[in-house]
Amino acid sequence: MLAFNYAIELPSWTDDEAQKRRWRRRAAQLFAESAHLPRAPADAALMAVEMGKRGGDDALAIAYTRRLLASEPDDAVRDQLVARSRC
Repeated sequence: MLAFNYAIELPSWTDDEAQKRRWRRRAAQLFAESAHLPRAPADAALMAVEMGKRGGDDALAIAYTRRLLASEPDDAVRDQLVARSRC
């Protein structure tokens, strides 16, 4: 829930684009961490990559993609991670 707040809720409260990017990078970190928790939803990994990109940090998005691909057991989620990283 905290990652979602950084990703969606907080950015809607400001027009400062730099602040929005910082919050989205923080959301990416939180989503990536949560993706490794037991019973984590598959969307957590996908959101980590998406928020890394929206946070203006392509290197971060690539790093999360690589890390999450290595640990993701679901083939469908891995395929989606690869697809999102290309966009």
